[in-house]
Amino acid sequence: MLKAESTLENLASHIQRQDQLLKALRWSVLGATIMASAAILTSLWHSSVSASAVKTKTLSVETIALRNDTGKIVALISSTSEGTPHISLFDGREKVRLSIGLRQDGAPSVSLLDTEQGSGPCCL
Repeated sequence: MLKAESTLENLASHIQRQDQLLKALRWSVLGATIMASAAILTSLWHSSVSASAVKTKTLSVETIALRNDTGKIVALISSTSEGTPHISLFDGREKVRLSIGLRQDGAPSVSLLDTEQGSGPCCL
């Protein structure tokens, strides 16, 4: 009879340990779910922060495209293949109408373009 009681005690002890592990696992899953939800919400919040809320002293990018409310590019600040700075302003048909930049020798370049992309008489 002693062996049977020992086995029952071992079985009861084993069931009790398994029950405790199951409870701990439930809390761990709940904690992991809360942490994952917080991470997702934080990520969504950071991606929805407007540009006006970002304050920095230095911005380093290769190209800046300014878009209107329909998503069309209306201005572009970039560098040429020679590495000189260039600014382009676009009309409603997405045609360049004003181009400002520096040539390779450092001389300024300003071009006013008509709707057919021809240069106007004021170009330098």
